[in-house]
Amino acid sequence: MKKSSLVAAVLASMTLAVAVPAFAATNPFVDVPAKHWAYDSVSKLAAAGIVDGYGDGTFVGDKNMTRYEMAQIVAKALTKYDAANASNKAIMDKLTKEFGDELKNLGVRVAALEKNQPNVKVTGESRVRYLSDDVDTSTIQGTSAFDLRQRLYLNAKINDKVTYTGRLEATMKDAANTATTAFNRNYFTIKDFMGIDTTMLGRQGAYVGKNMNVGKSSNNDGLIMSHKLGEVTLTGFALTEAEDVHLNGIYAGANLGKNADLEIGYTNSDSSQKSFDIGASVQFGNGFSLVGEFVDTNNEGNPDGQAYAVQLTYGVKTTKIGATSMGLNIVDKSKPHTSGFLIGYREIEEGSLALNGAASIFRGSAVGPYGATSVYNDSSDVKGMMYAFQNVLAKNTILSLEYQDLEDECSDYDVNKTFTGSVQFWF
Repeated sequence: MKKSSLVAAVLASMTLAVAVPAFAATNPFVDVPAKHWAYDSVSKLAAAGIVDGYGDGTFVGDKNMTRYEMAQIVAKALTKYDAANASNKAIMDKLTKEFGDELKNLGVRVAALEKNQPNVKVTGESRVRYLSDDVDTSTIQGTSAFDLRQRLYLNAKINDKVTYTGRLEATMKDAANTATTAFNRNYFTIKDFMGIDTTMLGRQGAYVGKNMNVGKSSNNDGLIMSHKLGEVTLTGFALTEAEDVHLNGIYAGANLGKNADLEIGYTNSDSSQKSFDIGASVQFGNGFSLVGEFVDTNNEGNPDGQAYAVQLTYGVKTTKIGATSMGLNIVDKSKPHTSGFLIGYREIEEGSLALNGAASIFRGSAVGPYGATSVYNDSSDVKGMMYAFQNVLAKNTILSLEYQDLEDECSDYDVNKTFTGSVQFWF
């Protein structure tokens, strides 16, 4: 659309209902003669400070207007928002939505649009999953099953420093073949509290380090505090996972250039398990990530244990160790028909705190139709490989395929082989 036609249309539909200073009789632009049909409209917008020309005093009304130029006009019009009437505010809101990306690039805080947003935003995620395992020992019963999980996420801005996050989860089938519904996340995120950059308070997922030691998906009550000092980020936490089950510690993470990082931490569990943890990640090539982690646990009165893991992924940038069955996405769900893969190896001794980490349990101790005691009996040294593939079938729709092969290192027989396939939908 020609520039003069567009600004005239804007003014005709949006008179602004604000005080516009009287403009001089002289032409605001040398190439807009007083007899031009758009002269009055262009002059009023120029007098209001909503449009301006080029450095040589021209308006160039016959030139096609870019979206960026139109966004500049909308941005200047928004400065008159509070003085506009309801009809003009509605027009401004529509223009704000249309040119939202350009306005963000201009650094415009779209207060008018923010005022019209609901205080609580609701999003969701559905997962249909199939789990199959082949257990080679005669003492453990293998299980194959479908399960369905529904999650609703609630996010609200309380003020400029405090936000709320909730997650309502309904599981249609679990180990006992029963359905459960609960708020397993319910926490507040506070910025700049007592000089600390970020404080998370309430029931939350805890993901510290590379996930072997502290990779808990939910049902952790307490607080996590994070603060950046130069290139180092310190994270401290004090959590209660269940009655008489406590977890606290501190981690330090540092960037080692643009594509690498290092994390070192200490975790204390139930005052009897104390773990030292070191992990690192590096990104290289076009989409490859390599993550490694080592855990050394001291158990008072019981044998100590060590664990380590290494994982190679291709897809989006990954700095954590995990499994697709535990929610690690190695693809961008907004990019249809893209794929990623994962290859991982774990060794976990029986006394290692890593047996409780979401990243290190393979499928046995936290998800699937059986628990840790029926697979490892918490007294086996376990090692094995994991392979996973993900594909974005359509926007916000991911297919995940995962295979894990566990072996008892002491007896040297297979513990189980598991396959997990799932489709997840986000909305």
